Amino acid sequence: MRSAIPVRTAGGLGLALACACAIGTGTDGVGSAASIGSAGNDDTEGTGVDPSASSADLDESGSFSGGSNSATSGGGETDDPPPGTEVCNGIDDDGDGQIDEDLPMLTCGVGSCEVSVPSCMGGAPQPCTPALPGGEVCNGLDDDCNGTVDDGAPQACSTACGSGVIACAGGVEQPCDAPQPQSEACNLDDDDCDGSYDEGVNGCRVGVHRSLSPSTGEHFYTTDIGEAQCCGFDLESANFYYLYSGPHPGLTAFHRCLTGSGFHFYTQSATCEGTTLEGVMGYIATAAGTAGSVPLYRLYRAANGDHFYTTSAAERDNAINTLGYVAEGVAGYVW
Repeated sequence: MRSAIPVRTAGGLGLALACACAIGTGTDGVGSAASIGSAGNDDTEGTGVDPSASSADLDESGSFSGGSNSATSGGGETDDPPPGTEVCNGIDDDGDGQIDEDLPMLTCGVGSCEVSVPSCMGGAPQPCTPALPGGEVCNGLDDDCNGTVDDGAPQACSTACGSGVIACAGGVEQPCDAPQPQSEACNLDDDDCDGSYDEGVNGCRVGVHRSLSPSTGEHFYTTDIGEAQCCGFDLESANFYYLYSGPHPGLTAFHRCLTGSGFHFYTQSATCEGTTLEGVMGYIATAAGTAGSVPLYRLYRAANGDHFYTTSAAERDNAINTLGYVAEGVAGYVW
C-alpha cells in the first residue's frame, strides 16, 4: 500500500509516496530498507523524510510547522497591518484603543450666526446648522449675519431744534446729531428752539405804542412811550406790535410820514407816498411768517383822513363794517 508523507524539498514542502509492498525481491521476499524513501533524498533511516528536517518542523499530524511561506520582517515574525486613519464610523481605525477620537469640529454660519459642533457623534457624521439671525444693533457684531458689522439703519433721534440720527462707530452709539438749542441772538432765528424768535435779546426789537386823539379821531403810532401820551393823545396799547430796530435780510424800513392835514401814517415807501417823511420807525418784514411775524392791516377813513393799523383781523373787520374804514391791504408783517 502507498501513503503520502511530507518531505523537505528545494521548493518547500512536498509529498512522497511510501510503499509498504515489495519494491524489489530480497532473499526473504521483502523489499530492502534501502529501497524505501523519497526520490531525490538520502533517507538512510528508511523514514522517507529528509534527515535535515527537524522535529519542530512536523506537527502531530505529520505536517510541517514553524516555517512560513508568508512575508516576514526578517525575524521570522509576520508584520501587523499599518494603522488606519480615524474616521467617523464607530470603529477604532488607528488602533489606539479609542473610537472616533480627535475628529475636527464643524463650523458654519457667519457673524453672530456662526456655530461650531462636533463632526461625529455615536459613530455618525453630524450636520451643522447656523444660528438664526437677529436685528442689527450697534455692538460691534454682525447680528443679522450678512457678513457686515453694524450696518443697520441709523437710529432716528430729535431735539426741539430738529431731527437727526444716532450713528454707530466702533460698536458704540454716538450722540444724536440733531441740531441743539443755542442761546438766542438777534438774527430772525429761533436759536433756542422754543417756538419764539429773538425773544429776550435786548435792543433787538422796538415796541410800537398805539394812541388815539379823542378830539380828532386820529390814531397815532410811535416808539416813544412819552410821545404816545402827549399832545392830546391817549395811550390805547403800549407795545401794540414790534418792529426790528435794525436791518436784517427779509426786512425793510418802515417809515413814519405826515400828511398835509397833519395826520400821520406809516409805509414801506421811502418817499412816504408823496407826503412828508418824518423818519424810520423800525424794520418790517416783507413776507408772511418771517420769524413768526403776523400781518399788519392798514385801513383809511376819508371822513377825517385817519389811517388805522391793527394786527387783529376781527378789529379790521369791525372798523370796516361799523366805523367807515376802507381796507388798504397789508402794510407789512410785524411781531
